[in-house]
Amino acid sequence: MEFFIRLGSFSCYFFLFLFQTSCFLFVKAPLPNETKLSGEHRHPKNIVLFIGDGMGKNQLRVASESRFGGEEPQLFMFSLPVFTEITTEALGGVVTDSAASASAMATGRKYAPGQLSFDADGDGKQPETLAEFFKNQGKSLGFITTDQLIGATPSAFAVHLPDRALAKDIVKNYLFSLKPQIMMGGNAKEFDEGLIRQSGAIVLRDKASFKALEGQKSTPPMILGLFGFDRIPYVRNRDDSIPSLPEMARLAQNILAHDPDGYFLLVEGGRIDYAAHENNIDYLIDEVLEFDDTIKSVIRNDKQKNETLYIVTADHETGGLTITHNDAKNSGNLKPFNIQWHFHEHTKEPVFLFAEGPGSELFKKARDNTDVYKIIRQIFSQK
Repeated sequence: MEFFIRLGSFSCYFFLFLFQTSCFLFVKAPLPNETKLSGEHRHPKNIVLFIGDGMGKNQLRVASESRFGGEEPQLFMFSLPVFTEITTEALGGVVTDSAASASAMATGRKYAPGQLSFDADGDGKQPETLAEFFKNQGKSLGFITTDQLIGATPSAFAVHLPDRALAKDIVKNYLFSLKPQIMMGGNAKEFDEGLIRQSGAIVLRDKASFKALEGQKSTPPMILGLFGFDRIPYVRNRDDSIPSLPEMARLAQNILAHDPDGYFLLVEGGRIDYAAHENNIDYLIDEVLEFDDTIKSVIRNDKQKNETLYIVTADHETGGLTITHNDAKNSGNLKPFNIQWHFHEHTKEPVFLFAEGPGSELFKKARDNTDVYKIIRQIFSQK
């Protein structure tokens, strides 16, 4: 669900500039001159990348205050030792969409909105995504999302296409080219049953089907979890047949951990963005809290924690959310804060990045979404 900001006057652009640059209280850490890997595990065996779609800084603050109270963020992700913020603009400095931003994280290059890791101006040779890099390293792959599996964020790590709307091509690439060991999300309508049978994938349709994988002692060729005809419903609208994001992520983690060469797992909180586009604060809080609970569950469940690099970030901010706090003593207002949505679209507001694990110290110097790719490749280039 992507929208673009189209503002019709200079005053609107001026307001947007002010909003992007002045309404938040967080400050970036200084850029170090050089950082090298330290510690016993110089190269992580496993890499888990969590992406909150549309998850801006104030989305995190609202969710934290709704659960814990107080103005200081207390979500689990804030306990990770590395903490910075990154910019998200697409090619040419325009407001991004999920396709361009995820592609930047996947390849270290900038793209126009709508492109999926697709080099339109080069020699025809497409850049290697992180998923392709790790597959070539012998690692298993996993993609988990509450959005459609053909959505822009996971697809940017899996395909090279000029248009994110090419759903049939995305499906074929998943099933017959990249062939991740496990994929789970929504949008069963785009996955042709004939192609699924041809791929040999084990198909999961509901949470009860998870039981078929209990006690799995090896990494299977391909598991395809399709929950919901379109997108997975919002947290508060789901029934018990649909697995939660923490349940999907833990299952993927436990299955991928059987690979002695390690794994790359992408976990997307995809419905945060939809709630922000709708300016629905209740849905937003639910989705952010589920995403944070997923991070906590995966890290605490990880029996290979000392060998796993965890990265948490967002592809962009959605909605232009701002917060003001009330002085309850003077106003008599029992609500500790007020929120205001300024847009239904994406913004250029920088987003947070958190990290933990082998090589995570290098992310202290991250300043742009392209640095996700660049720093991961730097970690694996050092001996």
